[in-house]
Amino acid sequence: MQKEKPDKLRILVVGSGGREHALVRKLKRDGAEVFCAPGNAGIARHAKLVNIKATDLIKLGAFATVEHINLTVVGPEAPLAAGIVDYFRGLNLTIFGPTAAAAKLESSKAWATTFMTKHRIPHPQSVVCRDAASACVILERSVGPVVIKADGLASGKGVFIVRSLKEAQDVIDRLMVKRELGDAGKRVVIQDFLKGREASCMAITDGTSVLALPLARDYKPANPGKDAPMTGGMGAYLPLPDVSPQLEEQILTTIIFPTLSAMCAEENPFTGVLYAGLMLTDDGPKVLEFNVRFGDPETQAVLARLKSSLADILWAAATGTLDELSPPEWSSDDAVCVVAASDGYPGKPKTGYIINGLSAAETEFDSDDMHILHAGTIRTDESGDYLNAGGRALNAVATGGSWKLAREKAYGLLTMFNFPGMWYRRDIAEGL
Repeated sequence: MQKEKPDKLRILVVGSGGREHALVRKLKRDGAEVFCAPGNAGIARHAKLVNIKATDLIKLGAFATVEHINLTVVGPEAPLAAGIVDYFRGLNLTIFGPTAAAAKLESSKAWATTFMTKHRIPHPQSVVCRDAASACVILERSVGPVVIKADGLASGKGVFIVRSLKEAQDVIDRLMVKRELGDAGKRVVIQDFLKGREASCMAITDGTSVLALPLARDYKPANPGKDAPMTGGMGAYLPLPDVSPQLEEQILTTIIFPTLSAMCAEENPFTGVLYAGLMLTDDGPKVLEFNVRFGDPETQAVLARLKSSLADILWAAATGTLDELSPPEWSSDDAVCVVAASDGYPGKPKTGYIINGLSAAETEFDSDDMHILHAGTIRTDESGDYLNAGGRALNAVATGGSWKLAREKAYGLLTMFNFPGMWYRRDIAEGL
């Protein structure tokens, strides 16, 4: 439904991570008045924090109504799966994101697998298993490495690459018997292991028109080792020097456009951000996973190159007017984001440590080409110190006219602050 855009947008961003800080920072620089629920210590520098959980739809709706919020932008997947878009639309509030039914592309790996098979969206050969016994039978027949995915939302920790039958059986026991990830592991998807290069494609859509963002590449394993545990993402970069314009077009024509058309055909149009995690194989691009929101940490790197107004883009997408926008302007610089994590992540992170040097670093470096984003931090009332409060604590983001310069800036930022146990991958965008 089209609405008249106000002169100054009052925007509510829902979420508390590095992705949300990137969104808030850009929207603020676009001239919007920004609120964030619940936010984090770094987001407080750019927005008014609202002490409401991201999944408390009733309180969020009441806040948006009372405060005359013009546009709500949802960062994480949990409130989308819970139906925040449906609820806000019922209150006649403008919101950017997919309905709960459309969010099943991410909230249920089994549903997404069935959908892709039905509509011939390229993806690995997959089997959905509803109990441990059937999963073990499938695994006994498998040859070579396979991928086991928890069906439900698991904060990036529900994917396992296994190379032996015993390892696979252990994962099934953890997911389906011991329920280490709760109900997310009630069902699993077992997929062929694909070889190739990964890429992340994010496309903004109002249900009809599509704006494809530049492709990025993220680093999901905790380290370069083949047995490294999976994380929510340890860094990202763009543009991708190994992806031609022809391959980008192939991704759109074989994956993004057919997926959105199929959702419409099933009377479940998709609005918001469709994120396709891809493997670029010798047989063409294939979908490893769909997400229904901005990627994290890809968004941090992508937005560092966006020169046009993100506020205008999201407003147009939320109000069905995306076709009226001029193509956005992008910097030609390379962009790198590196995640600083807490000791113990992606398992149980050790938190509550003072982050030394952070205040000075983020004051000195807060420009388009170098800045720090908070992902999991809090600030003490007494001393004003920043503390790490999550597995992924901070993001160092930088752009430059060459890969070497962008990497040097990003990794240079990481030397400006520290806390006990802080670690990060040292190979983000290496060798380009």
